[in-house]
Amino acid sequence: MIDRLPKPLTRRLVAGVDAILWGEWDPIGINSHPEARDEYSSYAAKAADLALAGANSALQDYLQQIEFGWMGLAPSQRAMDSIDRVAARLIESAAPYRDAIES
Repeated sequence: MIDRLPKPLTRRLVAGVDAILWGEWDPIGINSHPEARDEYSSYAAKAADLALAGANSALQDYLQQIEFGWMGLAPSQRAMDSIDRVAARLIESAAPYRDAIES
């Protein structure tokens, strides 16, 4: 779905998603280290695409795959709550971009 946006809007959306992943998700607790700022950037485009589609369940699954599968962190209620909150926040942040596609 992200491919339906003009390139400048795509870059802005992905940058916003990356900022949320860094500032609000941060499952490994590194956002106090500016030298690691790009740690979650490789996940931002796919997360942005899922957020733009409003695919809450798929977005939660993706964040769980990253956190519990690829990063090897242990699932916990706190982590699940964080993923739920961040997925909702990402979808909310993508809403203006959905409007750009639909109009």
